[in-house]
Amino acid sequence: RREPVALGRWRASSDALGGIDALTGRFVANGLVGGTTRITLEITRDNAPALVAETVLTVRFERETFAAGTPESVRDRFATLVEDAGRRAALRYPLNNAVMPQNVASPEVQWDGGSPGAVYRVDVSKPDVRAVGYLTHTGADFRFAWTVDEVSWRALAETRPEEPVSVRVDLADARGAVRGEPVQAQDS
Repeated sequence: RREPVALGRWRASSDALGGIDALTGRFVANGLVGGTTRITLEITRDNAPALVAETVLTVRFERETFAAGTPESVRDRFATLVEDAGRRAALRYPLNNAVMPQNVASPEVQWDGGSPGAVYRVDVSKPDVRAVGYLTHTGADFRFAWTVDEVSWRALAETRPEEPVSVRVDLADARGAVRGEPVQAQDS
């Protein structure tokens, strides 16, 4: 195995997203948050100004969870979404423009609509972070609710806190997949 030749020094403007090897420039995301950081390579030269190159690196945090009894293959049912206000899942919580404090437990997304056998994709996102939960309507005891897992909620809360969180519930049944109406909630 050959080691890369160190021509200069690499650095990131922030270590909140991960770490960069100063000699090789290899960046490793920490898997905790998403966002952007400026990457700089500086090459010093004898008797000449240093050469500096910069770029912006974007790290995306994406996490999918599948409720018990919901196979990963249901993801494919949401490949094509249609707009159908009469069939879409009706989001009940959070309300549009709700404030969702960062320092409380993960929120429980709640909705109505669908019948046994329907599959739901709950999408909670903001720029550079996306948490998705898949659930199957199992019958009379189905709760029409999904709680964002703690790791994803921390990533949503800590990534770009000035940006609103978008919440949407898509529904797939025997007639196809329907795009939910998104709401925006603000971190506090």
